Amino acid sequence: MALFDDIMGKVDEVAGHLGLPAEQVQAMTATLQGKLGSGSDQLAAIEETAREHGVPVETIQALVSHADLSGGIGGFLASEAKNLFG
Repeated sequence: MALFDDIMGKVDEVAGHLGLPAEQVQAMTATLQGKLGSGSDQLAAIEETAREHGVPVETIQALVSHADLSGGIGGFLASEAKNLFG
């Protein structure tokens, strides 16, 4: 998915913005991608990823917001997460 390619392509930048190690950002991205790839509901995937990695949902939202949100799943995730979590 282009969303995840974008995150992984600038993992150091994203990690810096989140204040997390790049390895953790990579792991969270892989978890989220796996959940979405297996058909999980997008919002549930965000919540489950946050819970599994011991971070607030807002951290996963911020991770997604750093990707290219010009459309597709990225735009949908950002929009729905913003609506759900403010």
